[in-house]
Amino acid sequence: MQTKLPSSLKWLVNRRARLAGEIQRTLRDASEATAKALDLERTANQLKIDLASMDRVLSMHEIELHPESIPDVGTHRQARLMPFAHLTRHTLSCLRKAKGGWCSTTEIMSYVAAQSTLDIGDDSYGLLRLSVRKRLRTLYAAGKVRRRHAAKSNVEGYWALPLPGPE
Repeated sequence: MQTKLPSSLKWLVNRRARLAGEIQRTLRDASEATAKALDLERTANQLKIDLASMDRVLSMHEIELHPESIPDVGTHRQARLMPFAHLTRHTLSCLRKAKGGWCSTTEIMSYVAAQSTLDIGDDSYGLLRLSVRKRLRTLYAAGKVRRRHAAKSNVEGYWALPLPGPE
């Protein structure tokens, strides 16, 4: 015969099991991150060796050029404020709430920021506005939104959902 565990004890047992699982998951993630860090370190060391060989080749050229005078060029990686799916979802949600009316790019951007609980500072304001503009342009090309302004204008953009029509 089995005895029934009281609910408070069952909660403690369940909580302990979940914590033990979380510890195992965290340790696994840590070992994966360590392996990735070692791999990145090996890659960086190989790149340093390649750079040193390029410096030797440059020093052999008849035109004297000091390799340390060449500035580094970083790759252009723009940080995303949110995934594209969230940006699209919030943008279309804003236009749906307008019920066929026109929304400006600024209104849509403010709605997206409010829905995603982003803290919009000086740096992220421009990035969010650009992201919303590009997303609206892509949605327009796909026929999911319509625009009232000319494509090459300096006026505020106004957007709406397409009119329902016969299919």
